[in-house]
Amino acid sequence: MNNNEQLINGLKVYPSGFLGSPNVPQTKPIDIVTTASRLLSKGFTPQHSNYLANAEVCDIWVDVISGDPDYNTFAFKQRILQCALASFGTERIMDWINAQQINPKAGDNHYRWIDETILYVFEGKNREMSSNNWTTLLSAGGVGTNRSIQSRIIKHYLLGEPDKNIWRHAPYRGDMTVREFILAWVRAKGGMEDLTTSLNVLFGKR
Repeated sequence: MNNNEQLINGLKVYPSGFLGSPNVPQTKPIDIVTTASRLLSKGFTPQHSNYLANAEVCDIWVDVISGDPDYNTFAFKQRILQCALASFGTERIMDWINAQQINPKAGDNHYRWIDETILYVFEGKNREMSSNNWTTLLSAGGVGTNRSIQSRIIKHYLLGEPDKNIWRHAPYRGDMTVREFILAWVRAKGGMEDLTTSLNVLFGKR
């Protein structure tokens, strides 16, 4: 990670504004020569994040969008799962979610993404926005909106609290590990593909 980056609950800020593991290989910062070159060749001021991204997430995403034939192999899917397990930086998924609440770079869109993902994982509900839209909306550039309370989605699906607007009972999952959450994620319809794009949304470049 960048020596100038400060840790929050032992986690670092990624270009998306989300927190994640500081203990995975990071991308290299864009140097002044590269910035000047882009400016002169493209004729506009380049927009890039000052925060470093997860290098393995970026490498996987390049392979995916380039149509690498290995994408559908067991070995590639295993690589995605191993990357996901290392990227969040916490043992329990609730610890990762709670860390976002005190993250000064997280705002309403970050909390919306968490709620949307929980509904996708546990209810199979289609996402409201594409990964491209989320990548555009989520950024570490602004000032976050700290939350002192959990959303009703988190309270119901992870903490097992009854919700009069949700008829289905949900068990207590407050101790669910990141590993267990990822396994539930990939069991959802299209889960492996959604996990892959979500890793790029969370920990990839901007």
